[in-house]
Amino acid sequence: MKRPRNIPSDTSLKGSLEHIRYEFGAILLPITDYTENLREVVEFWHLSHTRLLLDFFTCKWISPINDLIYTDYFAGRQPIVGLYGNQPDQEVKNFISQKLLHLTMLRFGKNSPPSEKLWPTAQYMQPIKEQSLLFIEDVIQMKLKFAIDNAELAEWKELKRRVTNQIPFSSNSGNVAISAMRSYISH
Repeated sequence: MKRPRNIPSDTSLKGSLEHIRYEFGAILLPITDYTENLREVVEFWHLSHTRLLLDFFTCKWISPINDLIYTDYFAGRQPIVGLYGNQPDQEVKNFISQKLLHLTMLRFGKNSPPSEKLWPTAQYMQPIKEQSLLFIEDVIQMKLKFAIDNAELAEWKELKRRVTNQIPFSSNSGNVAISAMRSYISH
């Protein structure tokens, strides 16, 4: 039986919006500063952020104290389920986890046909992109269960502008992976 979940305070939720904005940017904005050798890194990047946001939107939390979920931000909203039509959300989550984030027997196999080795990145990202865009619009329309200041609202409007114009993703959060990737590319 799962432990009961701690609902974060509005102050904690406000403080976490920059992290959610970062995750949305990671899957919604194009990345253009990588070489052909880093294409797999980008695929991994997209699927890992898709997996994280899948849990966010479907409200699947592991830590009842620290995990943030979609329903924390809006009064009366329910978890979003059925993102992948006939394929259960949990099946998609398991696929990404097993193929990408865990060393399992299901992850690779020398006798697997090439079609099984392909990552269905675009297919799995699309429903999460759609929900992310709706979330961004709801923040801009001030539908959150708490008020945000003008500076935070401006950040969300800027994210929407960048997504609309497909301006490449850039991280201002001090993310170590981005710095490491840029360092690798420059050498």
